[in-house]
Amino acid sequence: MTRQIDGWLGFSNPLSPYVEYDDPAPFVSGTVEYAGREFPIDFLIDTGSDVTTVMPRDAYHLLGDEYFQLDFQGGSEALRIEGVGDGRFVALPLDVVLHLEDQLGSDVALRKRIWIAEPPEVEFSSQGGWGLPSILGRDAIRPGDFHLSYIENTVSLIRPDHE
Repeated sequence: MTRQIDGWLGFSNPLSPYVEYDDPAPFVSGTVEYAGREFPIDFLIDTGSDVTTVMPRDAYHLLGDEYFQLDFQGGSEALRIEGVGDGRFVALPLDVVLHLEDQLGSDVALRKRIWIAEPPEVEFSSQGGWGLPSILGRDAIRPGDFHLSYIENTVSLIRPDHE
């Protein structure tokens, strides 16, 4: 038995200087639960990314001012990520529950480690990563399937009923 989570084809932040194409990309909506807080995030589905990464704009909304207190440079678990936007950045792990909604309206709760991208030097603008969407990587797609059709204009994640 499987559960289907539907997404959509859309565009990254049009203010982002990194978007150089007009092709729609696959997205899915989720809610990240952390420390008693919940924050909805639209994730760009990226099968080329090993890990799910919450980018600066969403990280700030999820963590508030705590985001700017994280030790990205000295953290022992820091991960250097390359290939997002126009460069590389450091990310720190955060254990969360990622909630997705299946076609029947039921919660699909994934307890997982996601990565929080470091804040860029340019604050609160489309520059330096603030305009980049958060990424749902292969770690959140496994052990399921990802279906994408530009002909039918459909996006879906297929998850096993029990994980």
